[in-house]
Amino acid sequence: MCLIMGAASCSEKKPTIILPEPTELLQIARHKNAPGNKVLAVLEKGTSGVILDTTYSKSFMFYKIKTNDGRIGYVMALENMKIVKPADRR
Repeated sequence: MCLIMGAASCSEKKPTIILPEPTELLQIARHKNAPGNKVLAVLEKGTSGVILDTTYSKSFMFYKIKTNDGRIGYVMALENMKIVKPADRR
């Protein structure tokens, strides 16, 4: 549990993603044109967030992220996204 032993937050143990280009933050882990999906925001190049989960669909992979300003949603994985593991942030 993240609250035990004085840990500041659970995000300290989870990898961080850095977006290499403007990227759509989606409501659900499906292509943006899928029924019921909604673009919540377009995140700017360089936006970072903690990876909360990874979801695989037939053709795509999505990361559920929480941005530094508290927004939560899914981004479609891109080849040039930078993933920083907790040990690398030291």
